[in-house]
Amino acid sequence: PIHEGLINDLKINYDKRNNVQVSHFQTNSPKVFAVGDAVLGASLVVRALASGRDAAFHIDQFLSTD
Repeated sequence: PIHEGLINDLKINYDKRNNVQVSHFQTNSPKVFAVGDAVLGASLVVRALASGRDAAFHIDQFLSTD
């Protein structure tokens, strides 16, 4: 993967495969979430869609907490 632009500007961490490192789709920057190919690497569209749905759940939880 190419690492440039906003991801580097925000100092987002990468995992050992050089994909964006996340925990429950949340990056090391508390208000930045990542899904799909950014997290999984190049993959099937169905995996990216499932990742997006799962991330939406976690983002909703994040936004709903005080």
